[in-house]
Amino acid sequence: MLSNLLQVPLGWLRTEARSETSAWIILSLTFLGFITLAKYPISLIRLLLTFTPLSKPFRLQLSSLSKNKLNKDGPSNWAVITGPTGGIGKEFALQLSKAGFSLFLIGRNPSKLTTLENELKSTMKSSNQIKSHPIDLENASESDWSSLQEALSSAAKIAPISVLINNAGLSHASPVEFESTPLDELKSITAVNVIAPVRLTKMTLPFMLPQKAGLILNVGSFSALVPTPMLATYAGSKGFLYTWSQALGTELKPKGIHVRLLNTYFVASEMSKIRKSSFMIPSPKTYVKSVLDTIGLQGGAIGKAYISTGYLAHALVQWFVDRFGTENFWLQYNLNLQRSIARRVELKRIRMEKSKKDQ
Repeated sequence: MLSNLLQVPLGWLRTEARSETSAWIILSLTFLGFITLAKYPISLIRLLLTFTPLSKPFRLQLSSLSKNKLNKDGPSNWAVITGPTGGIGKEFALQLSKAGFSLFLIGRNPSKLTTLENELKSTMKSSNQIKSHPIDLENASESDWSSLQEALSSAAKIAPISVLINNAGLSHASPVEFESTPLDELKSITAVNVIAPVRLTKMTLPFMLPQKAGLILNVGSFSALVPTPMLATYAGSKGFLYTWSQALGTELKPKGIHVRLLNTYFVASEMSKIRKSSFMIPSPKTYVKSVLDTIGLQGGAIGKAYISTGYLAHALVQWFVDRFGTENFWLQYNLNLQRSIARRVELKRIRMEKSKKDQ
């Protein structure tokens, strides 16, 4: 009789315990689900704040890099820029000149460099200097590299080198499958997009390290974020820049050198073959201003060390790509896009040939 009486409350207690355990499990899962879902709006808000005045205290101030601390009455520190005669590179030159830097310009075309020098001299401070050095990064010999090294060493005797912008880049003439890509084209892309940034960084670092201050910006591409079939070697070269910048940034951060890979989507320029700018495809001027205003911040590259997506529309695209769709989905999307572009290029070629025959 007593045992029967005890079984009732003991059974009730077991039921209550199981119910309480189930409640805690449900509560824990609900909390985890909430945290997971909350990551999306939180990361989006964080991204948007990058492009507001609230982020200003966290940005790298360019003025701290332009001042010549060794000679206050001398010219400002050098910003070394590759590919400066057009597009993004030219805007870096124009805007860094206005920011107070002396400029060391590295380009392929001597006459274009001279024209740019004359344009910049009319706007820059009289105390600052501008030098240009012609070199064909695509076909540079050891003698060419030695000549550039000597020119940089001479410039460093006038003022410190504090900024390097590896902007020069080369892509395929049009979308093409790897096996059909000419070998010379593969060599050229690798020379400009991989070898040149590595050698230039190797050259300029010894001038930055004694100051324990410097900035290296490597102009990257969304082709590293989502590799692009039919532009495989170009995508691979930008993928190299992506991981190299992260490794280099980790090494140099304790030494006061800031390294950033600028994750870049389409910009209206000669290289992209897009003439009309828009919110999604900015002009070089708009793009560079936004990038320079957000140096030190990740923008759309949240959680990716030493990577910055510093233009709002591009940052939003990266935020979406990082969180929605599988890698295979985006690879297939890029493949279909490039196939479509290749068809349009081929149709245009056929029309032009037909037009020539009709004349």
